[in-house]
Amino acid sequence: MIKRILMPIDQSENSGRIQSWVTGLAKPLDAEIVLLTVIDPEKIYMPHVVSPQERALDRSQQEHAHTTGGAYIEPSGVGVILSASSRGAGPEQPQVLGTQVIDQAVTAADRYLAHLADQIRSEGIRVTTTVEIGDPATQIIKAATDEQVELIGMATHRKSVLARGILGSVTDRVIHSSTIPVMTNRPGRASGRTPRMPDVVVVPLDGSRHSESAFPFAIDIAKATGASMVLTRATGAPFYSAAAESGVYYTSQITLGMLTEQSRLYLEPFVEAAEAEGIDVAIRTPMGAAARAIMAIADEEDNTLIVMGSRGTSGLKRWILGSVADKVIRASGHPVIVVPPVSTRSG
Repeated sequence: MIKRILMPIDQSENSGRIQSWVTGLAKPLDAEIVLLTVIDPEKIYMPHVVSPQERALDRSQQEHAHTTGGAYIEPSGVGVILSASSRGAGPEQPQVLGTQVIDQAVTAADRYLAHLADQIRSEGIRVTTTVEIGDPATQIIKAATDEQVELIGMATHRKSVLARGILGSVTDRVIHSSTIPVMTNRPGRASGRTPRMPDVVVVPLDGSRHSESAFPFAIDIAKATGASMVLTRATGAPFYSAAAESGVYYTSQITLGMLTEQSRLYLEPFVEAAEAEGIDVAIRTPMGAAARAIMAIADEEDNTLIVMGSRGTSGLKRWILGSVADKVIRASGHPVIVVPPVSTRSG
């Protein structure tokens, strides 16, 4: 059961997009939200010091930082844009120590999180806040363990599929390293901060232990929110050669029927388990690429949450080629919860 949810957040618009889904789940689950902001020293622009980072900043951002005497922190990961701390300070003022700027950033983050926590508490949800300093992905994973949360909810920031796949992002690193389920929401879908609950929970199952580990997690969410559930197993259509070296291929309707029936029989025990919990369940057995089939089913409803297992593959192959879960996260317009392998979570 989900009792605590970690929500890493900064002041960027994309970061706030996950809030509606996190609060929408926390309320019916009676879960506490842990708000986290990570101050990354490498992302802080310090006034009165010319550095390669300063030269890379947009001129307007430099002028704002110099005018306010504060610091600018890039919202590219999980951080905060520090507002004025000593108005009127300019280049003629003494150099600000790095530790002072970081302290100012922590103070500003505390104020921002306190304000956001008050908004969430007005929805009847319990909230705590914490600010950490360091590498965002590392600190998020550490905080998830230290705070003993059962779910991490965070937005993706980069819109480029290629850039995010090869270069990575904070969200990518957390998903690929976390032993705790992670919920993501791609930019451009949800807006506003009003709690949002799913009407449908889509659960892809492929016969593997990894995919099935997501089922109990999905049951808890559907039962708490009153959402219906769609269990799906996609099967690749088999093709046969019509004649040797002819280049003509066909699919057998008999074989397709057998595969569909096998998928239905495989899903039946899961249907019975969900119905025993009072959940309205449907099954879908599409033919074709799994990621595309999952997204097509999810698109049939607006408020859809996808809950799926991950095989836990690591290394360069996963980063570049991706898995079904990776493809769904990057391309789906719906929030996705990725549940890591059971062995990883229990270890």
